[in-house]
Amino acid sequence: MHPRALCVALVYLAVSSAALVSAAQKSETEDQLEAEASRLTPSDISVLRETPARANPRSHLLLGIAYARGHGVKQDYVEAAKWLRQAAEEDNAIAQASLADLYERGLGVAKDCREALKWWRKSAQQGYAGAQFTLGNLYATGRSVPASSVEAFQWYRKAAEQDHSSAQLQVANMYRRGLGVAFDFEAAFQWLRKATRLGNAEAEKTLTALEDGQFYPENDAALGLFRRYAEQGHAWAQHGLGNAYQSGQLVQQDFVEALHWFQKAADQDYAPSQNALGFLCAKGLGVRQDEAEAVKWYHKAAAQGLSTAENNLGWMYFAGRGVPRDYAQAARWFRAAAEHPFGDANSYIGLGYLYENTLGVAPDPAEAFFWYSLAAEEQLLDKPGRLEGVKARLTPQQMSEALERVKEWRRTHPLQLQRSN
Repeated sequence: MHPRALCVALVYLAVSSAALVSAAQKSETEDQLEAEASRLTPSDISVLRETPARANPRSHLLLGIAYARGHGVKQDYVEAAKWLRQAAEEDNAIAQASLADLYERGLGVAKDCREALKWWRKSAQQGYAGAQFTLGNLYATGRSVPASSVEAFQWYRKAAEQDHSSAQLQVANMYRRGLGVAFDFEAAFQWLRKATRLGNAEAEKTLTALEDGQFYPENDAALGLFRRYAEQGHAWAQHGLGNAYQSGQLVQQDFVEALHWFQKAADQDYAPSQNALGFLCAKGLGVRQDEAEAVKWYHKAAAQGLSTAENNLGWMYFAGRGVPRDYAQAARWFRAAAEHPFGDANSYIGLGYLYENTLGVAPDPAEAFFWYSLAAEEQLLDKPGRLEGVKARLTPQQMSEALERVKEWRRTHPLQLQRSN
């Protein structure tokens, strides 16, 4: 996919820009307003309607929120727009963004994207992060304004600096693609870490994939920069260049050249490249096949907690490739790979099989059912009969407990990343 198209897709996957409906991105002030409005009673609404704006400028905004949400009064978007407009004209940034959303969606007012843009811009210029993020979306997609990655980046950056995690994710994506700003892979990592610390799951998943080494130059300009940084000794750039040669991305596929760049990064203890070297050695790509050498590199990467390498190592012990077959070691490494928040889902199958057949683990059909269930959710279970087979061996109580474990696992472990090597 073209980087520009990918950027647009990511924008649309981001949380809604609507100030009233995007609970994940509310500022503390908006949270307080929402909480205050949610406690309003019909008598409170009457008092607010009669309160002169000079006595309580916030009354217009609270009324707008109350009517939009149906707090203490029947939901009425026409009334919401009326009160939000008054607050917006009093330069309340949250009201301006909320009014813009009503215009965008045609709620209580005629749908008018130009009017929405006007109020979003007013709100953004006052420093409201939600509106700044929305303007970034508009410029990134060319909706209501001429498309401009430079303008998009500037507005995303303003919101990101106020700890708007979805904006931080977009800033990171633009840095790593050189869209609207100079390419800066390390800056991308910094912004992804910030967004992850704020609890943004998409940022955490992206960060995990990048830390796992799943990246390569996405256009010719980036390829040149990756090469320059690789020649300067940056391990991430050497790894990205190795990925490009391994996959044939923007360059002719060349496993020897891939091996060359992976080796340079691996020598700097860069775990993704150590894992990549293990894969090439195991398959005999660009080098003589040597499964013992593959195990050595998998061990180095696994020792650094790289889930892909932990899973690969598990399968090497499982099959006795490069090491004596050892099901207990296989179970150890499969479990390590699985337990990362965004670990390697392929390890679920290995654990399920070991527990189903009591290999290297204590007999436990419920445990087999648990891991096979997770694998099935990831669409990795090639033989559905496996799940049904262990299910038939469970008591109703064991089944209930296992299903509860699956639910709890999913709460702390979103859908895992499925690695190719």
